[in-house]
Amino acid sequence: MPTVHIAGFPVRVGTRKRQRCAWCGEVLIDEDLKNVAVYPPPKDGEELVAHFEPNALVAVDGPGSWIVRHEDGAPLPAGWCGDERPPLRLVEEQS
Repeated sequence: MPTVHIAGFPVRVGTRKRQRCAWCGEVLIDEDLKNVAVYPPPKDGEELVAHFEPNALVAVDGPGSWIVRHEDGAPLPAGWCGDERPPLRLVEEQS
């Protein structure tokens, strides 16, 4: 089951670009732009690697990630990284 994160602000230092979850700090994007090939070459000021819009909800499941649609003011989805509900466990009947 994917974990849902809240995208923080992307940060670029030199050729490194990183974006973390604003809540728990999980890395959502970590790229070395030296290793990214794009065609056509970007114009001056254009970004090479896209990032998630800050405050977007991003589901992460292994190497895959995608944006989760969410209405402003609606509760956050179950399974988000700050969800502190106790994990469910199977309770077996004693015989």
